[in-house]
Amino acid sequence: MRVKQQPTGDRRAITLTASQNWDRLTNAQRFACYTLGKLGYQLQFVRISGDRRLAITRQQSHLATVDEGGEIDFNPGITLRH
Repeated sequence: MRVKQQPTGDRRAITLTASQNWDRLTNAQRFACYTLGKLGYQLQFVRISGDRRLAITRQQSHLATVDEGGEIDFNPGITLRH
């Protein structure tokens, strides 16, 4: 018998603290986010899709992402919802 899963709703309803977001990062992402912090970027959230984690950082209107290996993308081509 198959059970149909109910939609969980908008995931943005749960707001994590900065510490909780930091705990979701790999060590490589932590190092990269620390480096970005020196440039004025702040960790906004961590997007988890399957077994992949993507850190989203922002400095004013500029976004940068950090993949699991610590690679920084200063032109990620994503748009944040408000």
